[in-house]
Formats: sequence, structure tokens, C-alpha cells
Amino acid sequence: MQHSLLIIALALTQLGCRVCGETIRTEVKSPDERYVATVFERNCGATTPYVTHVNLRESPEELRASSSGTVVDGEIYTVRGQPQLKLTWSSDSSISIETIGGEEILGRESIWKEVKVTYK
Repeated sequence: MQHSLLIIALALTQLGCRVCGETIRTEVKSPDERYVATVFERNCGATTPYVTHVNLRESPEELRASSSGTVVDGEIYTVRGQPQLKLTWSSDSSISIETIGGEEILGRESIWKEVKVTYK
């Protein structure tokens, strides 16, 4: 039985079965519209907690999901749980992220390309 489950799991992996889903909660463009900040909610199934993360990208570039279904390009902030995030651009190249709630910060960057990132 275990051998059969292993074969099925390997087959699904080889077929590119996405195990995670990403839901866009909000997007905010920089004042000059050069950059876009996107808040995602990641769901990888019932046995793992939700993860909320912010990704930056240049406009009009689109973010792409990996083979596992996650969007990691431009990921600048990651927090366990489903907190409310408030994104505020203070200039064309400076963004502030305020977290209301959340369980644990899993990662955060202070700069992405030429964009400065601050946290509250």
C-alpha cells in the first residue's frame, strides 16, 4: 500500500500537480505606476497554515507561479496566518507595510531593486 502511494505521489509531482494555491487579496501601484505590490494568501492544504506574503514587480510584468503553485518572484514579506496588511507608497520607490494580526514573520526584505521597504 505504501509503495502504491509513493508511486502516485511521484507521478503527480512529475505531472506538475500544484499543491498550493495563491489568492490575490490586493494590489497597489506605486505613484509613478512603475511598480506593483501584490498581497497574496497562500494555501497549501489542510495540514499547513495559511501564509500571507507581499510581492513586488515592475509594471506591466506579471508574476508567475512555480510548479508547486507558489509565487515567489519578488517576494519581500512573508507572515504565517491571515493578517490584514496595509500597503502605502510614500514615493515612487518607497513602500511601507503595516501588519495587523498575524502569527510569525517568516521573512522580510528591506530593499528590492531600487524600492526601499519599511515595516510598521
